[in-house]
Amino acid sequence: MCIRDRGMRRTAYELKRFHEAYYIVMRFFGDSSAKDEIDRQLKLTDEVLRHLFVRLEDEEKASEEEFDESVVEEASD
Repeated sequence: MCIRDRGMRRTAYELKRFHEAYYIVMRFFGDSSAKDEIDRQLKLTDEVLRHLFVRLEDEEKASEEEFDESVVEEASD
């Protein structure tokens, strides 16, 4: 699992009376049961206003090391 911290950002529109939200991009590799469990946990967490899962096609998939490198580059900005 890789996590990229995007920080506090202004939302495109109001979400439950909030105009700013903390954004995180999480990449994980697993089967549908892993996705289902993460989805269940996020729905139970009151602090999570909204979440979205995106399944990457084979040609779009980057290795975990490439994702980690982008996290390091972003953190140094």
